[in-house]
Amino acid sequence: MTNHFGGIQSQCAVQPTFERQRNKDQYASNIATKLNAKLSTIYDKAVSWTSESDGSSGGEGGLPWVGEAPTLVIGVGMVHGMGYSSKSVVTAYFCLDNGCMRLSNSCFVQGKSDIISEGVMKDIIKVSIEHYIIENNHGPERILFYRDGMSDGHFPRANDEIASIRAAAKEQLQSPIPISELQQIH
Repeated sequence: MTNHFGGIQSQCAVQPTFERQRNKDQYASNIATKLNAKLSTIYDKAVSWTSESDGSSGGEGGLPWVGEAPTLVIGVGMVHGMGYSSKSVVTAYFCLDNGCMRLSNSCFVQGKSDIISEGVMKDIIKVSIEHYIIENNHGPERILFYRDGMSDGHFPRANDEIASIRAAAKEQLQSPIPISELQQIH
């Protein structure tokens, strides 16, 4: 649970909860990520790991594919209105650094649908690339796109989303860009 009191950001970690964890390192990393997201500013860019595969930033392990080239990591999900609502809300989070620690987000509303509309998808890519360029002084060389809520039956329609991603990236960066879209497995 978090608390914001007197201008001081905090993150509560309860020892019994920590002791029950099977993977204590992952739990501690999650707490560090939350703290970093709250405390990190333009002047203070703390990190708890690196994604550069050679470990040159002082971190251990990391995400080799993400660290091999400037990679924009985007995670997108959507929720739908209940009952007679005719709207879907699409949220996007994107990593602004190679360590996937500095995050930004945006939120869009579209007509109710399981597929993200072309206009919303192009806006997501445009905003995320703009934020990435502001943070890094250069554009990404590739995009890793996580799409929550995409079932096997939606894959043929997902091609429309991928085409929108490619078109928006090419428009923003004036060059083709490799894109990987992933599905969560339960």
